[in-house]
Amino acid sequence: MRCFTLIAVSLIGCGTPDFPQSCDVLCGPDIWETQSNDQINKTIERSDVNARDEERWKPLIAAAEFGTPENLQALIDAGADVDARNEDGWTPLHVAEKYGTPEKVQTLIDAGA
Repeated sequence: MRCFTLIAVSLIGCGTPDFPQSCDVLCGPDIWETQSNDQINKTIERSDVNARDEERWKPLIAAAEFGTPENLQALIDAGADVDARNEDGWTPLHVAEKYGTPEKVQTLIDAGA
């Protein structure tokens, strides 16, 4: 019964001020590849921008690969840690250099990465 209650609370509360979005939404590629910047910004407003997934990815690391420079800036403006590291020790800057664009790299450098 206890597990059911926890699941129900998680589903009901997802994205409300009392229960911010977890990294499940912002740490994967789907949101960055399928949603508009306005939709992403609304999700960022309801999210813990420093949450981690099971591989220690944070939203800024995912956005460095899959998002736009505007997405990176929105996360940075919301307080995302520009020096966060995943389980392999990669920072958003490492990911942007390897998989992103020069604009993403510059956005992170301008933010102090």
